[in-house]
Amino acid sequence: IALSGRVVAGQARLSWIVKQQTNTKQYEVERSEDGVHFSRFGIVLSTASEQYSFVDNKPSANNYYRLKMVDEDGTFSYSEVLYLRQTISSITMTFDVRSTSVRINVIVENEANLNVDVFNVEGKKMMHKEKRMSSSANMTTISLGQLPKGIYVVHANNGQETKILKVFR
Repeated sequence: IALSGRVVAGQARLSWIVKQQTNTKQYEVERSEDGVHFSRFGIVLSTASEQYSFVDNKPSANNYYRLKMVDEDGTFSYSEVLYLRQTISSITMTFDVRSTSVRINVIVENEANLNVDVFNVEGKKMMHKEKRMSSSANMTTISLGQLPKGIYVVHANNGQETKILKVFR
C-alpha cells in the first residue's frame, strides 16, 4: 500500500493505492500525535477500487497516520507511518487612526494568497485586495482614507485562518 497525504485548508487529506486486495474487509485509519501511541480514527470499507481516501477535519500540529488492513478472517497488517505537519499560520491587524490604514502582518510556512475585504455596517463590500504572501513573515497595508467616515469591518484570510477587525474611521 502506498499511503500519502497532505494538509490543505486545515484538513489532513490521506489517500492510498492498493495493488491487490484479496479478502480485505476494511482499512482502519489510525492516528497518533507522538508516532508511538496510535488509536483508530476512522474506517474505510474495502471496495473493488484501487484508490481510497480519508479526510481528518481537525488535525493537530503533528500527525502520524497509518493504515491497519483487516482481512475477512480477522488477520491484519499495517502500512508504513505517514507524518503530516499542520502549517503555522498567523494574522494580526492593527488600525492606524492618523494614516487611516490597516496594517496586516501575516506569517505562513508555505506561499499563500491573502484576501482582504472591507465591509461597511450594512454588509456591503467596499474594497477587496489580494496579495501573494511568501513563506515567512509578510506585511501589507490597506488605506481606508478614500472611504467615507464610518464603521467598517475588515476580513483577512490566508486560506488557513480568518481574522476580523472592526474599524471606526
